[in-house]
Amino acid sequence: MKLLKKATIWAIVIALSVALAACNHAEEPANNPSVAEKTIHTDYHMHIQSKQMADIFIAILGSDELSGNQLEESSAETIIELLDEAGMDRAFIISVAYISGNDLIAGPDEYNDVKKENNYLAIQCARYPERLIGFFSVNPLKEYAAEEVDRCYDELKLPGLKLHFANSNVDLTNPEPLAKIQNLFALC
Repeated sequence: MKLLKKATIWAIVIALSVALAACNHAEEPANNPSVAEKTIHTDYHMHIQSKQMADIFIAILGSDELSGNQLEESSAETIIELLDEAGMDRAFIISVAYISGNDLIAGPDEYNDVKKENNYLAIQCARYPERLIGFFSVNPLKEYAAEEVDRCYDELKLPGLKLHFANSNVDLTNPEPLAKIQNLFALC
């Protein structure tokens, strides 16, 4: 047993030595500016909203501003202008359709409202497919959640899903919502 422990320790030491040697002998050092320019990635995302959704926010908040920003429709062109000003190539664009599934906001045609907002996202992203990557959204606790995930992925060709657990009142300590989340993740 003592011999096995020593062999394991030596195997770890050798593996670490090889890994360190490989790092120290990289062809191009990580601090080389030309390498850094080629490999920098920034996680950048923006929420996009239709005029209808902006009007809902204004009605809920009682103001046309939030945190000093004007609540209004955001379009692909507006987002592209912001990306260009910031010198960024691409952005993840996040739908706020999940808000239509909030019980305090949901209207009589809730699922159609969710679809309209996700459709708006798809239309905006289609204008600049190399620059805007769309993440659709849905309240994961709603009966239509799986159907909307399939529709957005298969029909709208949107590659990402945004879930907002706080807005959707998801309680992962409660077995029923937890099971719904697990089923949705399995579908994804």
